[in-house]
Amino acid sequence: MEWIEVNIAKEWLSVADICEYMDVSTFVVTSVLRSGQLPAVKFGREWRVARRDFEAWINEERARGDRLVPPLTSLRSVTSPGSDAGGAHNSRT
Repeated sequence: MEWIEVNIAKEWLSVADICEYMDVSTFVVTSVLRSGQLPAVKFGREWRVARRDFEAWINEERARGDRLVPPLTSLRSVTSPGSDAGGAHNSRT
């Protein structure tokens, strides 16, 4: 498989840079950053990703065949075994 090179002139990429490059929303990028899947640093409320880390991550994900974002079901809260999946969560008796 051919290595994907990220040809962005900056050494440090913002969320907006990654969104534009990947054509995805800020929600997608920040979800990946918060999960720790993509190495990043946070300055106050701003995330920054080293271009070489972003490039390596893209190529690792491509090699594994994973999607950029986990399936929606993994983003929802998990119900405990034996709970009523269709009922209200955190019911109190």
